[in-house]
Amino acid sequence: MIEYKENGSFENLKNICIRDNANLTHGLNILYGGNGDFYFNTFGHEQELSDSKFICKSEFFIQNGGAGWVQFHKLIEDIKTKQYQSHERIIDDEGRISILSDDTSEEKANKLFIEQLDEGIKLTFFQNTNDSAFNIGIRISNSGSRYNPLNLCFMDMYNEFQKLAKKQDKKIEEEER
Repeated sequence: MIEYKENGSFENLKNICIRDNANLTHGLNILYGGNGDFYFNTFGHEQELSDSKFICKSEFFIQNGGAGWVQFHKLIEDIKTKQYQSHERIIDDEGRISILSDDTSEEKANKLFIEQLDEGIKLTFFQNTNDSAFNIGIRISNSGSRYNPLNLCFMDMYNEFQKLAKKQDKKIEEEER
């Protein structure tokens, strides 16, 4: 299920909340911050202790055809097509998109894997610090990103969600008339 919430920084933009249909208290927030950067934040997930150098991990799964699947599938295809444009290696040896949060150094950054599976798309977040104020968050900067110009693929995905939000708002307005 996708919910669109008012963005406190930008009047015409909505924050995107994709909830797990099996447990509506679990989900993924996608938002455009007041600083012009793009954020992924998980919420409500049981965070498992990780066996790697990361402190804990959280997974979010989007089933084929489920809420947000089309947008994430397009994101994966865009990155695979454009990855040669970035100086940073973004596809790992296992074929996953591997993103380090742009908010700190590589050694301290949280990590996100985006993986296309037969049954859907799996997002795995790894937290690298004890700071869990935002659960496990990933920041993709729009100025100075280590993934430039691939950060634009994430903005394209966000813009597709915004189009859906406007369609939903228009439908609600028409029903209220």
